Amino acid sequence: RGKADHGFIAEEVESILPKTVTYDAIDHEDLDKGYRVEAVTYGDITPYLVEAVKDLKARIETLEGA
Repeated sequence: RGKADHGFIAEEVESILPKTVTYDAIDHEDLDKGYRVEAVTYGDITPYLVEAVKDLKARIETLEGA
């Protein structure tokens, strides 16, 4: 505590890459999922980020005529 944390919002990441988040089981009747998103596993996101950068680089090179 006392310092700001930086990172992704796990619920947002879950909608795109559900295998990169961890879950915590809950027993509350008012929540329909039966679990809650707990955290992002950042190491699991890295391969997706690398591929996205490669794709963007290729698109930029195409647009620039390189």
